[in-house]
Amino acid sequence: MFVLDRYHAGKYVTQAAGGNRRVCRRLWRALKSGDGRELGEALNEAERDAKTPSRREAIVEARGYLKRNWEGILAWQTFRDVWPGCSAEGQVSHLYAARMSSRPMAWGREGVDRMSRLRVMQANGVSIQEAYVTEQTQGLSPLRLSERRLGAMRQTLNDKGALGRMILDNVPGLRGSSPVLRRALKAVIYGL
Repeated sequence: MFVLDRYHAGKYVTQAAGGNRRVCRRLWRALKSGDGRELGEALNEAERDAKTPSRREAIVEARGYLKRNWEGILAWQTFRDVWPGCSAEGQVSHLYAARMSSRPMAWGREGVDRMSRLRVMQANGVSIQEAYVTEQTQGLSPLRLSERRLGAMRQTLNDKGALGRMILDNVPGLRGSSPVLRRALKAVIYGL
């Protein structure tokens, strides 16, 4: 049996009410109780209050949608204790909208898949950093260096000033215009 999700029902209730809270409450009351006569009266009131042809069109569209899905709305009563409703589309919209659909940015197929998975993991409270590290290290064996290469690296680091010379070109502050900063950094590097 078809059950209309409340997300879509709410979308058309909001469209029909057009900001009128009283009509909105009447529409929801009618939907929840399955009262088609009350629903029709609330929609008629909204249509009478409509000031523009586009507002009337929106109400007519909402009326048609709710009428076409009336069986799914009546199922709310039938499955009240079994099926409380579904918020999946609203949550999907919330999670993806910023990057994927309503305000899209350029993504390839692989990028959109990865980004959507990351957004879902973030929403579920999963540490993105831990997940990334786990994914990158799965199936990798630890690096093994030959004893000869390891000994050569140790010798290079043990040579007086070798580490300092390696760092000199990689620390921007050592090339900057502040002599005090340069002196302090060199003292740390050379152990002075």
